[in-house]
Amino acid sequence: MQLGFDQLDELAYSATFKSVSTALPEKITPRNIGPLIELVWLRNTGLPLPSLDSLADTQRLRLVKAMMSGQNAAQFEGDGARAGMIRCYWQSDDEPDDWYFFCRGMQDAAVMTGFPRKNAEELVAGVRELVANIYDHSRAPQTGIAGFAAIDNEVEIVIADRGIGVLESLHSSPEFQSLRDAGEALEAALTDGISRFGKSSGHGGGFRDLFRGLVNLSSALRFRSGDHALGINGVSPGLPMARVSQKTQLPGFIISITCIR
Repeated sequence: MQLGFDQLDELAYSATFKSVSTALPEKITPRNIGPLIELVWLRNTGLPLPSLDSLADTQRLRLVKAMMSGQNAAQFEGDGARAGMIRCYWQSDDEPDDWYFFCRGMQDAAVMTGFPRKNAEELVAGVRELVANIYDHSRAPQTGIAGFAAIDNEVEIVIADRGIGVLESLHSSPEFQSLRDAGEALEAALTDGISRFGKSSGHGGGFRDLFRGLVNLSSALRFRSGDHALGINGVSPGLPMARVSQKTQLPGFIISITCIR
């Protein structure tokens, strides 16, 4: 079985009612980084889901294990693939050399895969803003991680934290008390100019560079927080293409981006 988001959602739904361990196939192969990060987050809530050690060994799995090991940063190369990860271990106003090398490695990996340099640069700019959001909004920046993998003609990027989540973050502003659930909060958070600091604060532009970097690219995006996910699929993705669905409760905020050149 290939472990993608659809398969993980089904496993998580089943696990909320009963153990799924006896119904699992003998071999589960990770398909992308995003589902692996969500798997770890969900297991941390106590759901009886497969462990990383039970999955088929792949470069993506090794990258996620590095993310979970507590090391600050790592990069991997081999067999035409390139991957890297970094943990948000620094103070928000004191970026380390690791962060520079991570961003440079991500940009070079995208270009290596065949992405136009302008797209690669704007993707990196978007990731920089999204990691800054972990410091600004999660209330748990020490839990933040980011990773990328460039394999064949595909680039994946994941930014995640185990903080308070999008709904609680926006609810800290009087302007957004009317948001009813994490699905509405995700839609609001992706709207340009909206953040917990308020509409007139000048914040809330963190997704602008991300969407610019995906112009003319075929992409699949998943934004996951609380008990909802927001998915955007297609060429030059944007918020009008979003689909929101209810999921198993998950702490924090996970952004998963997959681009095909």
